[in-house]
Amino acid sequence: MRRAYQKAVTIPLNNVEHLWKEYDQWENSLNRLTAKKFLGEKSSAYMTARTALREMRLLTDSIHNHTVPLPPQWSEPEINQLEQWKKYIEWEKSDPLRLEDGVAVMERVVYAYQQAFLALRFYPEIWYSFAAYCLEQDKAEKALAVYKEAIEIMPTSLLLNFSYAELCESRKQIDEAREVYNNLIEKLDKDREDLKEATEKEITKLQQEAEDERASLNLSDDIDGEMREQLRVREKNVKKKQEEVRAKMNEEADIIARAGSLVWICYMRFARRTEGIKSARALFSRARKSSNCTYHVYVANALMEYHNSKDSVIAGKVFSLGQKTFADNPDFVCQYLDFLIQMNDDNNTRALFERTLATMPSEKAAPIWQKFLDYENRYGDLASVQNVEKRRLEALTANTPMESFLLRHSYLDINNIEEQELGGLVSRKPVIVEPAAPASAPVSPTASIPTEALPVQPTIVNSDRSKEKRPLLEPVHPERYPRPDMGQWQAFKPAADGNRRVNNVPIPLSSVPSIASKAIVSDTAKKMDVAPLQPQASPVHPPPPAPLAQQPAVPSWNAPLVSQSVLPDAVAYFVSNLPPPQTFNGPIIQSGELVDLLRSIILPLPPQGVAQQRPLSQAPLRNAPMHPPSARDGGRGNYGPPYGRQRPGGNKSRPGGNMGRSGGGGGGKKRRPRDEDYDDYQGQKGKRRR
Repeated sequence: MRRAYQKAVTIPLNNVEHLWKEYDQWENSLNRLTAKKFLGEKSSAYMTARTALREMRLLTDSIHNHTVPLPPQWSEPEINQLEQWKKYIEWEKSDPLRLEDGVAVMERVVYAYQQAFLALRFYPEIWYSFAAYCLEQDKAEKALAVYKEAIEIMPTSLLLNFSYAELCESRKQIDEAREVYNNLIEKLDKDREDLKEATEKEITKLQQEAEDERASLNLSDDIDGEMREQLRVREKNVKKKQEEVRAKMNEEADIIARAGSLVWICYMRFARRTEGIKSARALFSRARKSSNCTYHVYVANALMEYHNSKDSVIAGKVFSLGQKTFADNPDFVCQYLDFLIQMNDDNNTRALFERTLATMPSEKAAPIWQKFLDYENRYGDLASVQNVEKRRLEALTANTPMESFLLRHSYLDINNIEEQELGGLVSRKPVIVEPAAPASAPVSPTASIPTEALPVQPTIVNSDRSKEKRPLLEPVHPERYPRPDMGQWQAFKPAADGNRRVNNVPIPLSSVPSIASKAIVSDTAKKMDVAPLQPQASPVHPPPPAPLAQQPAVPSWNAPLVSQSVLPDAVAYFVSNLPPPQTFNGPIIQSGELVDLLRSIILPLPPQGVAQQRPLSQAPLRNAPMHPPSARDGGRGNYGPPYGRQRPGGNKSRPGGNMGRSGGGGGGKKRRPRDEDYDDYQGQKGKRRR
């Protein structure tokens, strides 16, 4: 019982604290003297386990254990779970419990991997990490068992098969390693065949469904044009679906073919290391007949022959064989050209350039042209360089002479012309021109005014960044104050004759002095016995209107219907430029309330008694009346008893002399400052609102 308790309290279990309390009570119930001894021996291990439990919870709380293992789709949650499991496994490898026994640490790590396999069964990375850990612990047999189990689950995993083959090769198990490569090739070939069969079945099914649908219509020979068009559309849709199925199959088949080519290349390298170059040649002969063979196999075998057997003739023959099959592949041609350039075979290099560029489409030949230009620039004369550059520009219209020049006058990562003298890539980026705003877009009211005519706004220069400037009259708190809806403005549609119209009567922009103004000027001249101004002999005519495409966009509105008999021409022209009321979207002032507020304002009376002590002659001139009192004043002025109005309390008039309302003579009181008047105004305003 003691042994079980002592082992449990040193493990970071969820109830380790409760177990420690039970163990303490159990030991004290037996013997208090021995309890102190045994508890003291395990207290440090218990504290370590409790600390490790807190750390482990931070790692395992976000892990989902109750999930069904599925092949990865590499979504974000799946990647997150994978990273969490990897962190937890690395934490177990760090020996957080400070165990002195290495076997116990390994058991905990193995247990962590086994827990991860419950959710990450189809992730090759976890299996590979598990086998690598076994090899670090000198457990090669355990690693082989891990690889075999993983390959049974994922037979086409390149990571697991290649690592297992290398482990077998390192242990001199050549036959087992060869069997791994052969099995992998067979499975990939079978997968490709299964993919083709499934694709053909799906295409046949689509065709059969289309024929059955056509047969169910019971169409006769004399079908009308509408039905014939419907049948043609259906056939087109069926062909489109079939093409989509074939395209999807080609993409998946290309992935399998590239994987198969990588297997053949690794298999040839294994054969060369273990059995020699002749065995690799035999495998290359097998690979050429395989359906999963790309140009990579030819390039790998040719370079292997050249660098291992030191025979350039055999390598050239291998490239020639690949040229028959992959002549339209620019990647293979570039590899072949690199080999010929390395061999310093000038004649065959130029012949391959010309032969390839004559047959390959221009949309694929861009890397070939670039390599040809680089080759001539390095090893040819100036005439050949210019000739190739001219041909390249004619074939590839998207390129520019500047790009060709920069390509010729740079080497590796030395691009000083482009970086120092042309501003790098930024200077040659195309400038994105913003499209013109639609008719419904907000248009600035000053859009029709030339930029030169606008007033220069003052700017404030920041002390920290003197280059950055902002306008002084920029909006302050635009979210707090209402703004007009500029989206309600309409596009301006100028008249055909270029003149503005009022009531369908054109008004030229240059004719500011209208007929009515001319009449007023002539009448005034007659009264003053002055001859009116005569027009010049050669009047300056306004410039012709600009075309519609060149006229600036300005807000448009319908001119209000104003009778010419009511308004003069100049006023009518001004009113015609005003926007209609429905375009206004700002704050609306209640005119009735404003008038009531003005009527209810009680202005303070002029001060009395203070100004009487000052002689009338010393009163400031600004308070003197500007006109004598008259009946139209209505008794509002402070002009003494004859002109003063009666106060509500009696027949007494306001004292004072011939002074204005703000005057300080004639017994008037001293006027309060402006802030006191404002307080009275606010008080009366508050009374009305209450």
